[in-house]
Amino acid sequence: MLTPKLMQLISVMFISLWVVSCANKPIETNAVALSDTVSYQLQPVPELLANKGIQALLEIKHNKRDEQVLLQVEMTSDNILVSGMTVEGFSLFNIEWQVNTNRAVVDKVISIDPLRILAELQLSLWPLDVINQGLSSALIINTKGVKQTAHTKQRTVLQGETVLYTIKQKNNVMVLLNKQQDYALTIKELARWELSEIDNISTEKERP
Repeated sequence: MLTPKLMQLISVMFISLWVVSCANKPIETNAVALSDTVSYQLQPVPELLANKGIQALLEIKHNKRDEQVLLQVEMTSDNILVSGMTVEGFSLFNIEWQVNTNRAVVDKVISIDPLRILAELQLSLWPLDVINQGLSSALIINTKGVKQTAHTKQRTVLQGETVLYTIKQKNNVMVLLNKQQDYALTIKELARWELSEIDNISTEKERP
């Protein structure tokens, strides 16, 4: 049986795998490299997702490692704020992308590229035509031969005939497969809500 102290120790060890050091410096969000020859420029929040909040459980599978992170995403026309926590509620990181300045601020240096987190979030959630405006040397399409419904969807990122990503959605679960770098992200949406005007004002005040 796991005691509270042992659970806390496991959480601290998990945090140490993610967090490298503290930081609070703006990052210029130039094109995010998705492969050696394909990049993606982050795109503004589309109208259908503006002023929305999403809580999701993110499961990462890579190199025989399986990790889980709770994500809270808040999106307005001005910025995207992503907060990552352990399933026990310990804070891992906060990423804020500011649309107008095209900069991201990360409060901790984490073991994965924070801009990739934002890019792959957009590949999963943004409309296809918006994503294609940001893709260089690649194209995202609805997967051929797969029936698209309100509850089941699949999209593919292609470079010529080469598949870079497949993104499958069934109800509230999305699975993003990176075919070139051999990892999978499973995003299980737990809740979605409208951001209030007070939330937006608070976000503005908290910006660095």
